[in-house]
Amino acid sequence: MKTNLLFRVLILLAFYWLYHQEVSAQCSANASWGCGSGSWTNYGGDLQSIIVKDAAGGTLASYSGLGCASTNRTLNSGKPIDLIAGQQITIEVASSGGSWNTGVGIWLDQNYDGSFSTSECILNPTGSLYITSSNPSSPSRVTLTLPCWSGSGKGYLRFRSLSHYSYNLNTSSGCGSVTGYGSINDLEVNLKRLPDPVADFTVPRGPNYERTTIKFPASSQSPAYTYNWTFAGPNVSVVNNNSSIGQAKWLPVSPPSTHDVTMTVSYCGVSATRTKQVTIEQPKAPPVADFIAKKNSVEIFNNAELVDYQPMDPTAGFGKPFLPVVIYIPPASKTPCFSWMKWASGIFV
Repeated sequence: MKTNLLFRVLILLAFYWLYHQEVSAQCSANASWGCGSGSWTNYGGDLQSIIVKDAAGGTLASYSGLGCASTNRTLNSGKPIDLIAGQQITIEVASSGGSWNTGVGIWLDQNYDGSFSTSECILNPTGSLYITSSNPSSPSRVTLTLPCWSGSGKGYLRFRSLSHYSYNLNTSSGCGSVTGYGSINDLEVNLKRLPDPVADFTVPRGPNYERTTIKFPASSQSPAYTYNWTFAGPNVSVVNNNSSIGQAKWLPVSPPSTHDVTMTVSYCGVSATRTKQVTIEQPKAPPVADFIAKKNSVEIFNNAELVDYQPMDPTAGFGKPFLPVVIYIPPASKTPCFSWMKWASGIFV
C-alpha cells in the first residue's frame, strides 16, 4: 500500500515538474534603463492595468496595480487562460502615466517554443496602442482576431510597454533587451482550436412563400467560422450571405419552383460545402383584410391606433408584420370614419 502511494506521489510530482518546465521556457526580455515610473522624473513606460476579454465580453484575465517590471514577469503562473484560434479578444490597458506617453506591443507564442518572433507579434507596437491611456477607468482598448495555429498546447501572451522618451519597439522586439524605460508582463495561455466545421444547415419545412425572407441556420455556428452562401435564381434577392444564418427571398416566374442553396463554412484553413434545395410557393388561400382598434373609443386630440388582425399573414406586404397605424383625431371630427386597405401579393383588398 505504501509503495503504491509513493508511486502515485512521484507520478504527480513528475507531471507538475514537466508542466512547469513547459511553461517556464519563455525568452527573457528587459528594459535597459529600468522602470520609468520609478524614476524621479516619471518617464512613464510601465503599465498599471491589463484586462483580456473574450468575444462575448467575458473577462479572461484582469490585473491592476502592476507598476514596475523592467524584466519579464508572469502574472498568472500556473493558472493559464484559454485562447481559441480564430476568435476575437479585446485588450484593455492603462499606463502608469508620466511626462511621456507609453506605447505597447503584444506577442503570442503560437508554436509553443517560448520565443516571440516577428511573425508572432499580434499587435504592432506602433499600432493601436502606440499611445495608451493612463486612466484605468477609461483604458485604451483594442480588439484582435487571434491567428490560426496548429494543434494545441501552452504558450505565452506578452505585453511589452516602453516610454516614448526613447521609443524603439518594433515587431521584432518580443525578446531581448530594449533601450529605454519600460515593463514586460506575460500571461500563461492554453492555445486551443475549435472542431473543424461541418457543412450542414436547416431548410425550413415550409410552406416557404414567395417574397418572404427564408432563413437557413447553419448547424455549426461560431464567431470564429466564416460563412458564404449562394442562392440560385432566377428572381432571387440575397438578404444575408456571410453569417451563420443565410437569408434570401424569391419571386418565381411560375411557382412552385425549386432552388439550390449552397453554404461553405471555413475555419483556420479547413472548409466544407453543402448544397440543399428549397421549394418556393405562392399562397394558396386569398388574403383576408381585417384589423382591430386597440381602444373602442378615443377622445379628440388623441390618437386612434389600428392594428392588423393577422400580422403574420405571409401574403401581406412580403410577409412582414404590419406596424400599428396611428391616426390623429382632430377636434372637428366628432364621429370620424376611416377606411383600411391591406395589400397582398399585388392585390388591393
